[in-house]
Amino acid sequence: MWKDYFGDKARIFGVDINPECKKFEEKNIEIFIGSQSDRKFLKKVKENIPKIDILIDDGGHTMLQQIVTFEEIFQHIDANGVYLCEDIHTSYWLNFGGGHKRNKTFIEYSKNFIDLINAHHSEE
Repeated sequence: MWKDYFGDKARIFGVDINPECKKFEEKNIEIFIGSQSDRKFLKKVKENIPKIDILIDDGGHTMLQQIVTFEEIFQHIDANGVYLCEDIHTSYWLNFGGGHKRNKTFIEYSKNFIDLINAHHSEE
């Protein structure tokens, strides 16, 4: 799907916990097998790939998975790159560790990060 969307020249790196996903590897598509909540695994992935232009997190959708992926991979995105996290509505689902204004959800984590990068605009 991503090859069709981005074109044949795109270099695509995927992460999945299911080893059967390796069968989808082909020219310009490399798949790393491991958990997105495993910091050591994600650090090894970063060591084996160039800076990322577009990161699309469409993984397991738990708070831990989304936050760990952001913390480990965000700095590996090119300065002109884009970070996208799908299905952030799970931050409101109790069975994913979420809840409205619940501490440690990806939404609340993101709000704090937005404040961190923009708060200097309110300082005199």
